[in-house]
Amino acid sequence: MPLPHFWRSLLGHFLRGLLLLVPITIILWAVWQSLTFLDGIVKTDIPGLGLLILIGIITVTGWLGSTILFHPLADLGEGDPTTDPFSQDVLWRP
Repeated sequence: MPLPHFWRSLLGHFLRGLLLLVPITIILWAVWQSLTFLDGIVKTDIPGLGLLILIGIITVTGWLGSTILFHPLADLGEGDPTTDPFSQDVLWRP
């Protein structure tokens, strides 16, 4: 028994609404869970402050790594690789 046009149209709109709302709901839930988890890493009484502290720590660590740690390591790599005893085996010349 075929459905009348009204019910078929209503069912189509319902399914289209599900196709729009379900992915949005899943994304919002995943973002909320991720932020709650990240905020729980640093325990504070103010919601969101732990996440901000975590972002700050990561940013400062990245800055320190690029300024203090990177330059001495870059200076080590500026030498002639053919004079380095470890790379002579890799850069074998016939």
